[in-house]
Amino acid sequence: MLLSPRSVTEACAMLREHAGEALPIAGGTALEVLRRLGLLGSPPLVDLSRVAELRGIERRGDEVRVGACVTLREVVRSPEIAAGLSLLAQTCSRVGNPRVRNQATLGGNLAYADHRIDAPAALLALDARVRLRSADGTREVPLRGFFRGLERTELAPDELLTEVLVPVPPPGAVGCFRRMPGLTENDWPGASVAVVRRPGAGGDTLQVGLSALAPAPRHLEVQVGGLGLAQAQELVDEAAAGLIDPVGDLGGSPAYKRRLGRVALREAVEAVWSR
Repeated sequence: MLLSPRSVTEACAMLREHAGEALPIAGGTALEVLRRLGLLGSPPLVDLSRVAELRGIERRGDEVRVGACVTLREVVRSPEIAAGLSLLAQTCSRVGNPRVRNQATLGGNLAYADHRIDAPAALLALDARVRLRSADGTREVPLRGFFRGLERTELAPDELLTEVLVPVPPPGAVGCFRRMPGLTENDWPGASVAVVRRPGAGGDTLQVGLSALAPAPRHLEVQVGGLGLAQAQELVDEAAAGLIDPVGDLGGSPAYKRRLGRVALREAVEAVWSR
């Protein structure tokens, strides 16, 4: 069954009516994979492609609002993203291949919550939030608290992720994204790491997003003050050690991915230092 709402209110009503069964579909890249593997079955699908409220990218003061159904290609090409969130554009430009980026949506990436998806790394480092809506109302959740485990999120069965809110880093902040391929450049990553170096009155802070390195995307924050690169690297390595817990698959063993993650992290920290 394919349901075609024209508004977020209508979509939420459909999800409530078929709670526990219906699945939202936007770009469909994730659901199509499950269908081809025979893992999807025949659930009711709530097609979000005609819901205008879920589209658009808009700068609102010191943050950028990205509609859940904005494609990764639109993120990469957006002037609003380029002006203050180049790290997010850089990250999305590395996802899959042009065909995937033309179809996959930012909100769908987050809601599907595959632990190997790249976008959460940048969004965690940028301190993003997501807005969730159901028939009962709207709530905001920091992305740091959105992922709960392997393909599990804060989303209730009748809730819809409607937009992503990304604060623009302050002047002087610099970011870097490092992606280590698993099998091929266009395949799932073996490690995705984003680092933002933020200046502050008490010295610099490194905010780090990790993806493909644990059952769910993870975040860490490290105060580096006026330390040199070598000392900062050591602090970040220590802080990340307890968070990096990769899931082994065809792309590599947990030990191999752990090594990839440490290399990607060191390269990203070095890059923000050199800038």
